[in-house]
Parts: sequence; structure tokens; C-alpha cells
Amino acid sequence: MAVRVPRGALPAFETLAALPDESFESIQNRLSETGHVFSDDEMVKQLISANIPHATPKQLRQVVELLLSLFHLSEETCLSIPSIITGICASISEMDEPKWTPDMVQEIHSRLTLLLNEDSPIRAMVHTQDVLNDNERALTGARILTELRPVFGSSVAEEPIAFALLHTLRLTHSESKEFYITLDDSDIEILDNLLDRARQKSKTLRRMMDRKGIVVLTSARRDENV
Repeated sequence: MAVRVPRGALPAFETLAALPDESFESIQNRLSETGHVFSDDEMVKQLISANIPHATPKQLRQVVELLLSLFHLSEETCLSIPSIITGICASISEMDEPKWTPDMVQEIHSRLTLLLNEDSPIRAMVHTQDVLNDNERALTGARILTELRPVFGSSVAEEPIAFALLHTLRLTHSESKEFYITLDDSDIEILDNLLDRARQKSKTLRRMMDRKGIVVLTSARRDENV
């Protein structure tokens, strides 16, 4: 299976190759000293807090997201890391751009080889994300639309005699599909009670795991609520 580097990913490789040796070595050392980290945001924060010389937060995020994407590629395709690195460098070498010199491509190869190792906390992060996201469907968005539906009497020329107050709940899941369900106020109360119960269960279980010193993970999603 050939590995092709999309144009949109090139800035991250360029950043990796252009980092001064001092910056790269600091990143490498920080990653080797880092324990279990469960999100890319947390990893970036740790690198920023390490005061990596001559590296901006944007560059550090580029590096973390690049490594994360390559570990994911290895998991999804069953390609070995060395094969992926070789394929990436071959793909970049074929690009007809003067800046991708042989020395720059060799630098990318060397640095990826050092960072994409078995003990990398980012590899562990990939396994964690796979466990969290291995679901048939996952909620990706939610919205509630509220409306009044008029109820007319014998003549629609006259004002409505009543209104029905209804809510339409729209749920979007990971297959990019939407599901709609209509609720009235009593339905909302039922859902509210169920959610309160779920929140209390979470608190109880988290307290129990905290006492045992066990980390509890949660998928980070940005939901739409209107």
C-alpha cells in the first residue's frame, strides 16, 4: 500500500524538519518523560509548559497532531511505522518543489523515526481514543427546536382557540445522520430526570475510581445546543 502525503499535511512536515536541533531534542526528551496522556490538547499543554526553545504553541500542536495521525494510520492500515515513514519520504521526494531537498527529506525521516517509537505516549493516546470511540454510533450534535402549533375551531378565519407547545429534538450521530423526535413538556421532564440520574451515577463512579487511583476517561465532543 503506497503512502501519499496530502498537500494539507505538508506544513506539519515542514515544521518538523525546520525545528532547530535544540527544539527537537527538547520535544523528544519531553515526550520520553511524559506518562499517560489521554488527549492531544493535554499533550500540547505539557509541551508548552516545558518551555521548548524556539517553538511556538502552533508548531508544537502541528507536531503532536502529525504524530497522532501517523500512529492512527498505522493502526487503521496495519502498516508498520518504518513502512509509513519510508512511504512518506518517498511521496515528499516525488513532489516537484525546490524546498523539499534530499537533506530535508532525510531530516524528516530521521526525526519521525525517533518520535514514532513503541514507547511514545502518543501511541498510547491512540489506543485510548480507539477504545473511547469504538461505538456503533456516537452523538456528535444536538439541538432542540420549540414551536407553537395553532389549534383552530370550526372556522380557520377566526383566531386559534388553543396552541400545542411542542419541542423537536434533533440528534446527529457519527454516521453524519440526523434523528428527530417530538417531545412535550412531560417528555422533557422524563428526560431531565434520566439525565440527572445519569449525572449522579457518573459522580458516584468517579468518586469510587478516584479512591482507587484509577483514571476515568471521557470523550471530548463539542455539541450544538440551541
